[in-house]
Parts: sequence; C-alpha cells; structure tokens
Amino acid sequence: MKKYSHSLSPLSVAAIIASAMFLPPAARAEGPTYEKDFQPVVQQFCMPCHDAEHIKGDLDLERFKTDKEVIDSIAIWQRIAKRIESKEMPPRRSPQPTDEEKQKMLAWIATLKPDTIDCDQLASEETASWYPGYVMSRRLNRAEYQNTLRDLLGIELDVMHLFPADGAGGEGFDNNGSSLFLSAIQIEKYLEAADLAVETALPKNSRIRVSASSNSNSYPEGITARFPRRATKLSEYGVFYPEGITAHSPGLARRSRFDEGGATLGTSTPTLSSTPNGVADGTPSEIEFAADNDSITPSNRLITAVPSRKLPARDAARIVLTDFAQRAWRRPIAPEEIEDLLDAFDEAQKRRDGYEESIKFAFKAALVSPHFLFLAEPEPETPGNYELDDYQLATRLSYFLWSSMPDDELFLLALRDELHNTETLQKQIARMLKDPKAKALGEQFGLQWMGITQLGETTKPDATRFPEFDEAMAKTMKDEAATFFTYIVQEDRSLLELIDARYTFANDGLAKIYGLENVTGPELRKVDLADENRGGVMGMAAMLTMTSHPLRTSPVLRGKWVLEQLLGDRVPPPPPNVAQLPEDDHQPDGLTFRQRMELHRKNPDCASCHQRMDPIGFGLENFDPIGRWRTEQAGQALDASGELPDGRKFNGPKELKAIVMSQKDQFATNLSRKMVGYALGRSLTQYDDCVINNCVSALKDSDYKPSAMITQIVLSYPFRHRYSGGHEEKTAKS
Repeated sequence: MKKYSHSLSPLSVAAIIASAMFLPPAARAEGPTYEKDFQPVVQQFCMPCHDAEHIKGDLDLERFKTDKEVIDSIAIWQRIAKRIESKEMPPRRSPQPTDEEKQKMLAWIATLKPDTIDCDQLASEETASWYPGYVMSRRLNRAEYQNTLRDLLGIELDVMHLFPADGAGGEGFDNNGSSLFLSAIQIEKYLEAADLAVETALPKNSRIRVSASSNSNSYPEGITARFPRRATKLSEYGVFYPEGITAHSPGLARRSRFDEGGATLGTSTPTLSSTPNGVADGTPSEIEFAADNDSITPSNRLITAVPSRKLPARDAARIVLTDFAQRAWRRPIAPEEIEDLLDAFDEAQKRRDGYEESIKFAFKAALVSPHFLFLAEPEPETPGNYELDDYQLATRLSYFLWSSMPDDELFLLALRDELHNTETLQKQIARMLKDPKAKALGEQFGLQWMGITQLGETTKPDATRFPEFDEAMAKTMKDEAATFFTYIVQEDRSLLELIDARYTFANDGLAKIYGLENVTGPELRKVDLADENRGGVMGMAAMLTMTSHPLRTSPVLRGKWVLEQLLGDRVPPPPPNVAQLPEDDHQPDGLTFRQRMELHRKNPDCASCHQRMDPIGFGLENFDPIGRWRTEQAGQALDASGELPDGRKFNGPKELKAIVMSQKDQFATNLSRKMVGYALGRSLTQYDDCVINNCVSALKDSDYKPSAMITQIVLSYPFRHRYSGGHEEKTAKS
C-alpha cells in the first residue's frame, strides 16, 4: 500500500516546504501547538475581522481551539497560509505580525496532517469526514442523456431543451450525483423524449421487401439489408457466405450492404454471394430491406432479428431486446429483465400492433427504465472497497471522456474481461481521446470549468450598446472556447496554452470582434494570432463577456474569474449592504471608472478582497464588454496596469498572462482538482490529494500534456474502485 503524508498541500509554496523541512524531528513531534503558540497571534492579528461576530470573507477563526480542530479543517488553514505568504493577510493597513511570527506559523501549518492517509483506500464510516469516496448512483444529466440517445439509436436529436437545467455540485459540475435529483416533471419529460427518440430512429413505412426466389440472381443496387446480429447462418435469410466463413459476432453489429448482386459484411470481411442458388427448403421467400439507400439506417442496427417460419415473433423479439437492453443498460442482461421487456412487446401484440411497432413499444419501456436513466453501480452486501467490474469501468470511462455510453469496442473488452488491464486501459484512453466524441470534454468539462455555460442566458450585454451580440454570437463564443479546449486535448498539446496561445478558433463574426482579417464564413476554423494580448482563455470573448455587466466591464468579476477558475483561489462573497458601483462606465463627475473603483476599495470591509481581484481585472480592461480591443474608456485613456499584494507589477493582458504563467503549478493543481472531481462525479477532500498530486507530477513530467493527467485519473484507485457500506449494515442502521 502506498502511504501519503499530508505534510504539504498541493497549493503550498516552496517557502513553506523549506521551513517545514528544516524543523528538527523533535520539534515536529513535541513542537508548537495551536492553543499555546498560535492562537494568541491569530487572536491579535486575525480575529478583529474573522471572529464569530464579524466573519468577514465567510471565515470564523474563533471556533478553532485545538490542533485537532485545525487539522479537521486543514483546507482552510492551507488557504490562510497562502494568504500570509502572498502578503494578502493581514491587509496592508492593518497591524502586522513580525516576519518571524509569520514564518513560524507557515512552517507549523505545513506540518499539519492526519495520522496516515492510504492512497489505495476509499471512504469508510471512520474516514467519511475526510473523504467522500462513495460515488452514488446518479441519473444522466441532460447532455449525457442526449448523447446516449445519439449513440444508442444512431440519431441526432435535440432533447436537452425538454428538461430543466441540471444543478452543479461538488467541484462545480452538473454530473455530480448529489445534485442530480429526479422530479415528477422530469419523469414526464423522459416519457416524452423516449417516444420522440424511438419514433425518430424507427419511423413508420421505412422498409421495402424484395423477393428472394430461385429465379432472381441479384438485389436492388445500393440497398442496405437487415439480418440478425447473432445469426450464424445467413443462408436462412437467402444470403450465403463463402465456404468456412461465419457471421457470429457477440456484441458487435453486423451490417450487410448489397451492390450489384453482392453483399459485404461490415468493412473487413469477404464479399458474400447473394444468389439464391441452392436455397434450402424453409428459406423465407422475401427479405426485408431498409428503404434508405445511402447509409446503414438505425433500423438495421436496432431491429436485429425478424420473424420467419423458423423464428417465431417472440423469439425474434427476445434477440432484438437482449441486444438493445445490453447496450442501453450498459451491462449483461438477466433473463428475467428481458421477460419484463417482452411483457411490453406482448402488450403491443395484443393490441394487434405489427412486429416493428411492438418492438418500438418495448424499446420505449427500456428507455424509461432506471437502468437506462441512472448510472448505477450496485453495492455488494459486505462492507468494504471493491474493484469495478469491466462493464462498470467501461461506463465510468465513457461518461468521463465522452459524456455518453460505451461503444462496441469497450463493450467487447468488457465481455472478454480485459478492460481492467492497465495496458488495455491506456490504449483505450488514447483511442477515445482521438474520437470525435471526445469533444464532450470541451463542451461539458471545459465550458463548466471556465464558468461560461450561461452566456447568452443569464448574462447578456445591452442589445442597444452592443448589437453585435445575439443568440448566434453567444453560441459562437462558447463554441470557440469548447473547440479550443477540445483541440488541446485531442492533439495532446500543452495545457499551458489555456493561459497563453498563438492561435484560436474563429468564424467571420468572431473575427470582426477580434480584428482578424481574411476569415470568412460561419464555420469555426483555426486562426493564428499576431497580437500577444489575445491568446488563451483570458482573451476569449466568452470569458470577457461573461465577466462583464450589460453596459460596462467588471474588473472585479474578471479578477475573481482569474483567481478562482485558473488558479483555484477562493474569493468570498461581498459583505451585505456594500455600496454598488454604477451600472454604466460613463461618469458625470469626471472620474475615470478606475478612480471610482479605487475609492470603493478604501472601504475596509472591501479592501482585503479587492486588493487581490481588482489589479488583475484592471489588467484586462483593454477588452470591452464583448471582448473587443480598446485603448479608451468613456473618452479617457485606459490604464491597464496593476500591482499585486506581493509587489509584482504588470501592464496589460500580455504581462498579466506572464504572471499567471509563473504560477503554472498552481494552475495545474487547480485544473487537476477540477478534472478529478468531474471524472468521479462527487465532491473532493483531502484524501483526493493523492490523485491530484499524481496528476500534477505527471503534467510536469510531460510538458503539461492532458493525456498524462487523464491517464493518472483513470488509473487511480478511486476511479477504478467503489466503497460499499453493505446491505446488511444499512438495514441494521435503518
């Protein structure tokens, strides 16, 4: 077992490491205590703003009395250490502890840890306060539901608009199990969506029948044939393999296409003879074909068996529903579960529905089942940690990287019990990240991490002042950010390009905002950026618009965005009844907007946070509320300079990006934490530092390539295991 000591948070800095390392062993064992050595310092310099009465920044330090209470809230104290190190706390104009007092406190915080932390363990009753390793069964969110219908049924259908927005939880993502509730209205919408999806995939009157008599020697050119997926003798359906070739293919669709009398199975097997010479008695006189001559239609993949003289309708339905349910429910299907779906088929047959309509009715039943709507990992009866089986692992992996169901290759590996092999997993990660479905990482993880999913909905610039911004432009801005993130992942480029890059993705509308020439048409394409101020997410219109007000920019929101989304800092909400700045940047009193903000910062209730946020936001002031470059504001020259609490100075976006880049390890830690939370679909705490630290180390060793971080997450113990409280234990407690 690997043991990990929390002597150091991933957010701690080198100075804290050094001060902790040079404490002698005896000092660490018998050293300072909070109550004796540090509570007096905290009371003198911190509690005037952070006691139980004031609680500025949502921080109450008066509640801490002992070392144990501090250790139980170690994340808070690590943030405090960071503020002390960067000279943000106490505020500049407040009384200050001596440098010696600061260094002693930093060194002490760096040594705080629970007794031991096992990286190859998950939550238990004893560790639950430290690590919520239990990943609950959860329903699919809107995007996952739509993507799964797409891949299961082979259709492009927008059903997201039918459902209310999913709430975010944990690390800020809408795939967190604790926030994915199921309401009565959602159940109604699932019924509606299932009906719409099945009818779209299998519309009525989509088939023709072709005679297969002994007098015909060919079938219509370019028509797609439908045969049972698990058939071993297609001769029963009027088609013959060359000698020695069979069509048995568990879990994988077999597709036959006729061209000038020939039929080809899939893309890699020999051409089949379609001449009916030597047709045996009992061969059906007709074969059913899809009417679509251009592609393999959903009907061919979904209805994989049809009744014949040798195959009764219910037996054919059993083949079809077993195939469908295994893919829809993402696991092997028990016989009694198929009987439940066959009951739906029987009900439709009693209404005298045809075979295909009866199958469709059973499909709809499968799509409103909890087995489809929920990502469930049934708990073993005995409490403890359990390795996921290969089907569960395939599902976790596919919903992490694709926000959708496993494909045939993952199902086949699960069937063979090969997916859990480390080398196999690594190969699958590489394959899946190259697949077009990996764009979900940009659309789901990327946009939510950047905090721009609500652009154009809750956040909109004033339509009169900024007529360029409309619904289409909002979508283009978000598409740029998602495409940019996806490109970095799929091309395995350095994640530091998120901070600064010499390219982006733009169409003609976005090019006008960015001042780019020779970009025409509505499609996004990769374009080079000559202006070093623009590259990276800090120069993207989506972020700049999302962090603006309808009539003006907001240095506060932009600074907060850089601190929280890029660097992982926590910025507390503003105190109640704080004075609001004007909604417009046109100032009748002759003061620039920046001068008015500096007056606002003199309020002692606001100063401690604003001295961190505002300088960063001022560095982005050359970008207007929709991201256009400007050098003046309300007729006055812009000042885009800033000074951070630790004394570092910069002027404009280019120099600001250089400062953020100098904190690349902090950026990597935050991005790793976010990605781990997204992958596991739950909140993270101290135990997850094992995975996060491994991700950061892998990023450093690989020039910050995303594949290194993603591989560490997938191979980690928490991703491949789950904790079970046990049925017996839960029953006893209830």
